[in-house]
Amino acid sequence: MYIVEDPDHWYRREGPSPEVVSPEGDSAELIDVMDASSIREIRNSADRGAVTQLYITRDFDSFAANWEAIAARSQVKDAPQVIQYFDDLTEVLSKVRFSLRFSDVMQYQDLINADDECDLSLRVNALELLIAKRKGQSGIPLPALIDKQPVLVAECRNADSPEQIRKTILRELLTSDDFIFALEEPAKVTLEHEAWAIHMGWIRENEKTLSGEQALSYAKATRGAKTEWESYALLSHAQEAAASRSNMLIDTKLEKAKNELSISTELTDLDSDFRSVLVNIASPESYEMAQQLADEKGALRSIDSIDIGIDEIRRHVRESRPKELKENIINNLDQIPLALFSSSPTSGIQTVVDALESDILLSDLDTAIANEESQVNKLITRLEEIEDFIEPVASEEAAKTRSNLTDAREMISALSPTSPESPTDCIELYDDQLDREASLSTQFGETERKIADAVLRVCEDYIRDTYRQWANTDPTSREVAMITDIPTKVEKLLDNHDHILVIVSDGFGLRQWLEATHNNEKISDWAKNGVASNTPMTTIFPSETGAGHYSLFTGQFPIEHGRDDIQKAINPPEGNLFDRARRAGAYTQALSYLHDGAGGFSEVLGSAADNFVHLEGLRAEDAAFQKETVKHIADVVNQYEKSVHFLQHNQIDQLHEGTDHIADSLIPGVADDLATFVKQLTKRLGDNILPILTADHGMVRTANSRKSLTSGEGLNALKNRGEYYQDLGQRVAGLKDNNQQSNSFGKNPENQWFEILPKQTMQELRALTKDKCDGRTLRFKRRYYSEKEDMTATHGAFTFDEMFIPFVEFDTSLIDNELRA
Repeated sequence: MYIVEDPDHWYRREGPSPEVVSPEGDSAELIDVMDASSIREIRNSADRGAVTQLYITRDFDSFAANWEAIAARSQVKDAPQVIQYFDDLTEVLSKVRFSLRFSDVMQYQDLINADDECDLSLRVNALELLIAKRKGQSGIPLPALIDKQPVLVAECRNADSPEQIRKTILRELLTSDDFIFALEEPAKVTLEHEAWAIHMGWIRENEKTLSGEQALSYAKATRGAKTEWESYALLSHAQEAAASRSNMLIDTKLEKAKNELSISTELTDLDSDFRSVLVNIASPESYEMAQQLADEKGALRSIDSIDIGIDEIRRHVRESRPKELKENIINNLDQIPLALFSSSPTSGIQTVVDALESDILLSDLDTAIANEESQVNKLITRLEEIEDFIEPVASEEAAKTRSNLTDAREMISALSPTSPESPTDCIELYDDQLDREASLSTQFGETERKIADAVLRVCEDYIRDTYRQWANTDPTSREVAMITDIPTKVEKLLDNHDHILVIVSDGFGLRQWLEATHNNEKISDWAKNGVASNTPMTTIFPSETGAGHYSLFTGQFPIEHGRDDIQKAINPPEGNLFDRARRAGAYTQALSYLHDGAGGFSEVLGSAADNFVHLEGLRAEDAAFQKETVKHIADVVNQYEKSVHFLQHNQIDQLHEGTDHIADSLIPGVADDLATFVKQLTKRLGDNILPILTADHGMVRTANSRKSLTSGEGLNALKNRGEYYQDLGQRVAGLKDNNQQSNSFGKNPENQWFEILPKQTMQELRALTKDKCDGRTLRFKRRYYSEKEDMTATHGAFTFDEMFIPFVEFDTSLIDNELRA
């Protein structure tokens, strides 16, 4: 069902039927009616696009009206862009008596059609708000709608925040005749009023609560009496605060101030739920009255300053000294109970507010968490008490503080991640960390690094304990797929796809893919909508480029194919990726930024493929994702009924492992290039090809100050320890020597981060080769990076970054539909 209006094509309605027939005999359901001038105005201001069908409108509320004309658009090129509605829109529209303009519906189509969490009653309520806004009125949103659609409600209510909306609505409700009726007869209440009454706890099971009774009395009171009610609530709130601080003298004086109000003879006490509402909506007049009464009784003892300054407060936060901080602030401010009111802050209160200014507090909390996390929870509790104290006089600053403290608690909790029990748990832990980085990276830079280290630590422990089991389990029953399964997976995919492109991006591990799904708009959209579906896999151990490529192509572990150096070529065994493709009747093509005579893996591809293409004339790091590559693939697809293509891409890992923090900076660019390349491929071939993204390994993320320890450096370090191997067979990291004076890799004898893996263990890990390590190798015992170390690993460890790789399938049929739209 579609909507498009245009005054230049008219069809008259015959009778009450909701259908209309065009001169060409086409029929459509009528949705809306609008006069010609309004339709022209909408058409001229709306987006323009191509329309190739007949679109009609009808007014649901005009069955008996005099229909002078019905606007419709025939087959023309110059017309408003089409809006498509799902079936439930008809139900929503039929429940709301309204006439929305094309631009209105266009603006809020996502709410109406796409929000699975926004049920029908909320959609109807949202449309009622739109109508009220059009009429210059203030509709009453449901509490749930404020939570689900705060931006929409704020726009309709012309409010800045959900809190302000709630305050305004409560004030309106408590002066509304309709709401008074709702409280008097709860069983007959309308949806909006009932929802708010239940939300506030004023009605339960169609009966008024004590708060409901008091709300009804308040609603029927005069304006002057309402001011007294609010003043009474403010004084009660201050009295409770004073009592909680054991200030009995102030408590008594505030009780006397309350007794001065005439309504105190009508109320023994205010129900807490209703009192909190009155405090929230209290008028300036009620604040003034409460202040005056409290001052007359001597309850207000304002001071000009406190004994602790801004710098000292910040120092307490940075050094996590919660007890002293509370004593120095709360005790000083304890004489000002009416600081809970909206009077101008004293300089003492302002000192605290300035010290807890948002950006500075975040920075200080970050420092405190990163250096003294065991004490920070206590500190945050004290800050919350201080924030509660100053909230009524500095509500905006207090709200920011409250949000900052919530974020800080989240960071503290994340510092102790739950140990994973499955590969999925590892991925979820890392995905959660990326979410935190996206929202908090500028505020909690120091803590983030510790959290990432903690996540990598628990994931490494899990991978180290389970990798041996995965490697020695039948591929059909593994808990997680492995890089050696790729030839079999591609062979099976050929049952349903005639043409497959396997993109192997060196170093673009699962972490890099997850970061792209968080930070790249197109890839994020594809991941959410099922265009890009990922099957997580693990690479081989040690996760070197040479060993990874050979395992990916041959389907064998290093112990079987015998290579962990990409510079050495092999004769690929039977059952390799191209061998399996040819068995399925597919033509094979390899595309590489290296020529097939360069030795190593490109030579393997050159000997195994039916056709080898050297992507020459382009920079090696981005040669793969170019239009020339699309042309080479398209030429084969158009010539053969089935084909498998293997595309080598090297950009993330092209800067060398020692500077992989720079390689991380390439992720956004590679993600953009990848998305563009897949779109170009789809534009050229439609849904005739299945692009797949995978990798030989991932890249560990390091701090900018870190460097990796190469094999040669590792050999020298080992020699200084009295051990010697001809070749380590992998890059290692963070090596520290027991001999504090004999090497340049560190002076701390407790930083002994390595162990020797014997031949049997390496065999069980399927990692042993004949040419390396004489059956022994080093395994990195630490993970991620450490501020106490000068070096870190890139490959060869059991970290999540290195060991997990993506296997992403791109649904080109959906991409093709996207491009056509």
